[in-house]
Amino acid sequence: MLFNRQNLYFLPLLLLSQLCAAQGGFDKELLTMFKASESQWLCTSFEKSNPDFFKSDNCPPDYVTDDHDGHFSLQLPKNHTITNKYLDVLLLDDCERFLRLKALSDLYFPLFDKKIESIGLPDYFKYIPLATSAMNSGYRTPSDRAGLWQLDFLTGRKYGLTINDQIDERCAADLGTDAALIHLKFLQAKYPDDPAKLLTAYFTSVVWVEKVIAKQEGRKFLDAISEDDLLRLYYFQTVVEVFSHLKTETALFDYIELLNTYTNVGFEENVSYTALVEVLGSNEKQIRSMNPAYRGDIIPANYRSVVFILPTSEAAKISGAKDSLYRYQENMAAKLDEKRKAEEEKVRKAVPNTGDRDEQVITVRSGDVLGKIAERHGVKVSELKSWNDLNSDRIYAGQELVIYKKKAAGSAPKSSVQNPDQNTTTSTPSTSTPTGDFQLYTVQAGESLWLIARKFAGVSADNIMQWNNITSDIRPGQVLKIYTQ
Repeated sequence: MLFNRQNLYFLPLLLLSQLCAAQGGFDKELLTMFKASESQWLCTSFEKSNPDFFKSDNCPPDYVTDDHDGHFSLQLPKNHTITNKYLDVLLLDDCERFLRLKALSDLYFPLFDKKIESIGLPDYFKYIPLATSAMNSGYRTPSDRAGLWQLDFLTGRKYGLTINDQIDERCAADLGTDAALIHLKFLQAKYPDDPAKLLTAYFTSVVWVEKVIAKQEGRKFLDAISEDDLLRLYYFQTVVEVFSHLKTETALFDYIELLNTYTNVGFEENVSYTALVEVLGSNEKQIRSMNPAYRGDIIPANYRSVVFILPTSEAAKISGAKDSLYRYQENMAAKLDEKRKAEEEKVRKAVPNTGDRDEQVITVRSGDVLGKIAERHGVKVSELKSWNDLNSDRIYAGQELVIYKKKAAGSAPKSSVQNPDQNTTTSTPSTSTPTGDFQLYTVQAGESLWLIARKFAGVSADNIMQWNNITSDIRPGQVLKIYTQ
């Protein structure tokens, strides 16, 4: 037994900052995991709808011994410093962290218990998501472990989960649990009666455990593993003890009431999150948090393996808005096509990059001919004809022509240049080297470097490629550095 009721009540709580400075990378990972879990949709929505759940004077809660007491032990060396540290972490802030995790456990444990019993696995396996993701189905690590059970990519694919740029079934509670339990069944057969090796293999990999075993050199397994691996086992042992013995009022029915305010929806055509925001007024961040298995920008049509949910108030709008949602996609595609055609037209007309040219619209005066206009502005007749799609040299008074004049070398920023054809002045931006001031620009769907450059005075597509060390191949959502003057 790691603790008893007496030392729980008199245990001095450590400051959270002490954990940050504690014994290794695992403790920092733990804080990151808690932060992500406490900000997930299920937690924030539950706290908002059930604020009294966390107003408990009983911290820590009652300690209860049940029929399963003593059935699980990793045979870890006694280390009260480590054990007390993780008790402090779980019971932090008047047990609010424990109560959040306990509420999530009340929601998920009925699912876990049913599946674990059906394939004959030990009961303690249900505590793994508490230790690996803090019960956060949307949690993803830099090493791309994901979901409640923190399955890696290869394990997920091995057990039949769909994982691509649109769908990640590791983040689906039902499917992720099935895959994780099959994997644990395999590990149980490989390391029978040795939960320390089994859990270490689950938290890391079989390959890693086998390397440790090969290098034990007469040492015990627990003495041969890394410090972080050992801390994970201490933390898991603490989690099992805490959540199997500290009892609170169940939050399951409160969660059921909360989830009843949401509705499963399906789409016959692909729908983007942008369309949901624009047409239904949805909050994209919240919708993504509610549907972590849908990881792309598009909700795939006719995908039903994982339900897609929306607040009932928004879902009710769908029946009358499906055409708008689907047309939104078509309109977006049309706009992209329109922009692409406009760019192709510019290429056809040999329109120069505006980074080293000033675009002007002039009005043909009486007596003007193309040669005279070209000479006046320092361009070629062939350029005038190409830019303005002229098939002959014939022009007429009052006709408007587009001209791209070369900028004067070393021109000062925003200097005034008198247009000889009109009583207006145009701004000629500087072409000097950037001084270091810049702004960030996010590429929109359908944009090219040429179109982006036109939005910034004195900037060319070549400039953008040079400043960002890229080619002309860009994608929506990409962030570019644009130097300003």
